[in-house]
Amino acid sequence: MKICSTAKSRTRRGFSLIEIMVAVLILGVLAIGGAALMQRTGITVTEQKHKRIALETANRRLEQLRAQPYEFLNDGPVGAVRYASVRYADGSYRIVQDQPEETVSINGSERPVYVELVRFSETVPEREFVQATVYVEYRDGETVSLRTILR
Repeated sequence: MKICSTAKSRTRRGFSLIEIMVAVLILGVLAIGGAALMQRTGITVTEQKHKRIALETANRRLEQLRAQPYEFLNDGPVGAVRYASVRYADGSYRIVQDQPEETVSINGSERPVYVELVRFSETVPEREFVQATVYVEYRDGETVSLRTILR
């Protein structure tokens, strides 16, 4: 009597269609998640680049103010807040009404640069200072600011 070996004929060779579909589904979900992560990373890098440009502009403006003699900055009553323009060639500036004369191009948009000057004094010892704050808008509703004391 001949015994057929059915165990050998029932062994599986390869994957079934359902296993392949499940594997493709899992890989698709992972690929979509990776693509979303890469897109968000690109957006974050672009935002940080714009913020860096704004910070460099603010720092450059503060350096321009530091280079000016104190006598040119010390004008107006104590506690006065003024917005200064970019005219520093002769050491003078003029007050502007919330409209900056200088803008910086960030991502193709002209963004305002404001310089706020506040004069204040200390009584002991008797000293007067000008506090300069530079505001640069790098995105709608988002600004960076740098502040220093000019003596």
